[in-house]
Amino acid sequence: MKAAAKLDIEPNVTGGHANAIDGGHPLPVQTRSATNRTRDELEPQQLTFFQFCEHAHIVPLKNHGRAAEVFFLGASLRFVDDTGIAGLMQAHRSEVNNALYAHSGDAPDFLTDRALPSAAALAEYPAMREKFPQACRLMDEASGTPVALRPTPLRAIDTPTLLAELRVRGTLMPLHHAVGALHDDLERAGHLDADSPMLLFRTFRLRRFDAAISGTQNAAAIAEQWEQRVAAIDVGGR
Repeated sequence: MKAAAKLDIEPNVTGGHANAIDGGHPLPVQTRSATNRTRDELEPQQLTFFQFCEHAHIVPLKNHGRAAEVFFLGASLRFVDDTGIAGLMQAHRSEVNNALYAHSGDAPDFLTDRALPSAAALAEYPAMREKFPQACRLMDEASGTPVALRPTPLRAIDTPTLLAELRVRGTLMPLHHAVGALHDDLERAGHLDADSPMLLFRTFRLRRFDAAISGTQNAAAIAEQWEQRVAAIDVGGR
């Protein structure tokens, strides 16, 4: 039996003994220093993770049960269990999760006005399609995506087998070489350092996706290693 879809919600309370480390100096990760858009016009679940980071920052906490607090457009969004990129990813994933849950059959009434995620945001968390099929169908209908693709012999082949065949044919080899060369050039030029956390994020995520489609037997393990490097990225000094 599948586990029931779950709301991942946090109280946005920052009082009590929740103290930010270097409290007066939050650790910004947004590439824009300010925005004139309001929270009602810009919702986290409708942004890709990179877009979300343009309007968010994370503040590590001490004397608190959670590791950090994430702010979006200057307002507290939620507490998270990691700092740096990993904490921001947890916050963004939770917002997409909650928006999908709000459009599921067992969601409480007070969530019904929450907007659905964008297709681009959902694409970053493909496992949520299985977790929230009803909400995803609503998204597909709204975007005009065909509900069911016509079956063909090719669609009967599972993805790992298809990727392995593409690897044997060498179809993706130019892509793999290009990704590796880009990473090497950025590293040699000194761009992949602590001062450019979002460039690190994009580079490591590119390596993660490149590994995932490589078609090798250990593709999943290599992709997971890159994902762990993504999660370990820091967005500022302690």
